[in-house]
Amino acid sequence: MGKPADKGANRKLTKVVKAPRYRPGVAPAPERESSPEDEDSQADEQQETDQRPSAPSISAPTIALKNVDLNERFQQSKQAEEERARIEESQRIAAAPLDHSDDYTTAESSEEEESESEEEKPRVLLKPTFIPKSLPLPNTVVDVNSHAIVSSNNKEDTHLLIDQQLKREVEESSDDEGGDILDTDDLDPAAERATWKLRELQRIKREKDFFIQREKDIEEAERRKNLTEEERLAEDMQWVDAQKEKPKEKMRFMQKYWHKGAFYQDDEILNRNYLETVQDDALHKENLPKPMQLKDLSKLGKAGQTRYTHLVDQDTTERDSAWFDRNSSINKRTLNKMGGMKDDRGSKRRRS
Repeated sequence: MGKPADKGANRKLTKVVKAPRYRPGVAPAPERESSPEDEDSQADEQQETDQRPSAPSISAPTIALKNVDLNERFQQSKQAEEERARIEESQRIAAAPLDHSDDYTTAESSEEEESESEEEKPRVLLKPTFIPKSLPLPNTVVDVNSHAIVSSNNKEDTHLLIDQQLKREVEESSDDEGGDILDTDDLDPAAERATWKLRELQRIKREKDFFIQREKDIEEAERRKNLTEEERLAEDMQWVDAQKEKPKEKMRFMQKYWHKGAFYQDDEILNRNYLETVQDDALHKENLPKPMQLKDLSKLGKAGQTRYTHLVDQDTTERDSAWFDRNSSINKRTLNKMGGMKDDRGSKRRRS
């Protein structure tokens, strides 16, 4: 008796085909049988993708600026820009439809120009005639009509010239469309690369400062969480005292006042001292004659000036009056009798 036949000898090897991935709104691709040629083409495509240069990847922000390789960054950005321009150009060419209407439009425009030139009437030139007073009246009437005809012809010629000028301007504007674009690329590659290096270093520094500041904020938040309520309140009060506005400086006589506004106080320019003396305020205006005592000396000698200069000049209080003598017993008794002049007792609450 012979050996029993092996069941697996006649079994065919079948390739396991994965189920296609379902995507909403996309019909599944039709299945087709794989052949040796397809397998070879797939292997070639896999080899090409392995050999294809990978796109420049964005690395993590570098902390030390000395270790930054700007040449490598420049080459990567240049390759990415060229690849983007090539893709945009191919998309534009693929999206642009074939338009053969230019030939027809040029032919039609030439025919219209020929028809317009044929329709143009020759300008009527009349010989001047001198009519004496002895001629009868009907001749003068005919002369008036001829003048009217000449004026109407002149109006038609004027309108025709205006139309031609407008058409010419429209054609010139259509021809020069896009000619005013200022293109300064590749004028000085060395200077452009130097400016790019400066921008790249500034960008890296901004990223570095951002990450450092974020780490500091996290550490500060963790530190304040571990403090007690009294310690946090003490720190807050110290911060408030440090943020208080400094006392204003004393202004000079007739110094011009500059109001910095009440909003947007966080800007650096608003933190300047606006009470500092400028060129006009450097003068000692109290020593100048009274007509020259002005806050704005640029208005000196001009009409429409006011006669009021400052409030002290208009103060009519008599300092020598007896009412200003604080040591007088009469003034003391009077002040004690006056309401609202004492602050030694608190306000009493009325009982209900």
